[in-house]
Amino acid sequence: MSVYIKQRYLADLYEFNHETIELRKNINLQKIKNLFFEIDQLLTNDDIEFLKEQFNISNLSDIFELQIKYVEQILNSTTLISFLDKFKMTSKKWIRLRKTVEENANKELKEICTLTIKHILKNNDSGIQQMKETEIFVNSFEETNELLKI
Repeated sequence: MSVYIKQRYLADLYEFNHETIELRKNINLQKIKNLFFEIDQLLTNDDIEFLKEQFNISNLSDIFELQIKYVEQILNSTTLISFLDKFKMTSKKWIRLRKTVEENANKELKEICTLTIKHILKNNDSGIQQMKETEIFVNSFEETNELLKI
């Protein structure tokens, strides 16, 4: 099942707006920051001009450099929410689940399972593709794979 970027944003924004515990509120804000980092990689020159005109920022990540009261105003603005309509899914991001066998210091073989999110960043002039990877260890390849199928 694919979830559009705007749907992810609205879900994270709802959690941010309705959370009363400061630590959890900050976690929700971080989720929005991560999503905006993704969107920043998709911005066109026209998008950047729009953000400059509407919010005096060059990319969405710049919002978080403002005072928190302005951050909350912009995050909840209908202008920003409408702007996000144009972003559907990105083919520049995918998940990899991998199982490897490694030898530990005692020469014992151990199965290692990792879940990795790979995200292609903007192309640069060097011809080398920039990529951001986030990786976590998981206990079970099979259980994680079933979770991903949901």
